[in-house]
Amino acid sequence: MEIDWRNVLETLFNFILIIAFVFFINHVTNVVKRRKANKIDNADINNNDSNESDSNNNNNKDNNNKKKK
Repeated sequence: MEIDWRNVLETLFNFILIIAFVFFINHVTNVVKRRKANKIDNADINNNDSNESDSNNNNNKDNNNKKKK
């Protein structure tokens, strides 16, 4: 009984393609999740920055009022 090497190589190649496809999908989902997380983090950072600048402005107004008195 002779081994059909062409069939073996085809099967191996198809298996490798399936594994590569699974890795690719995993990579894409990780990138999408990371970008979503970064968007949320950046939104939080921007909100915190605006809050900090508001509090800094209030502190500056208080300091200016103290100087005038």
